[in-house]
Amino acid sequence: AEALSQAKLHAEAIIEIRAAAERSRNDTAAWVELQARLGSELETDGHDDEAVATYEKAMAATQKGHHLRKTLTERIIEIYRRRQDVKSLALAYEKNWPSASRGYFEWEVLARLYESTGEQEKALDEHFVACPPCMDFVDQYRAGSKLAQQALEQEMPQSLADKLTEF
Repeated sequence: AEALSQAKLHAEAIIEIRAAAERSRNDTAAWVELQARLGSELETDGHDDEAVATYEKAMAATQKGHHLRKTLTERIIEIYRRRQDVKSLALAYEKNWPSASRGYFEWEVLARLYESTGEQEKALDEHFVACPPCMDFVDQYRAGSKLAQQALEQEMPQSLADKLTEF
């Protein structure tokens, strides 16, 4: 399959990779790697929809946190960027990744997708969920702003006003 691909015989390479994947059906790790390779070959041959479906099938066979999930998600994002259709991917991921089940990876991907569509506020919201230190900072900022507002609403004691005007 590799030699066929290098010779730009992608259709033939795809056939060979599919056959190898079928033979390794009982070896999940090998099957997943072959699906990733198949998706790449499909992508190279211009079959983007089939490549996305193949990448998704490979990811479904892996556990959350598996290194290939990140790689294949990036490939899918790149396909949607080429199509200039990142917004629909973000909406699909919103639907497929319910809030309660999202981990850092999912929140971070959604934040990047929304940022790339120009939806900065939604991107920040997604990022804050994935980044507790950032949310802590925002909470402290809000608390500080609230305290400052309360201080400004109080009348300044005359003795303090007198001291300030001395400068």
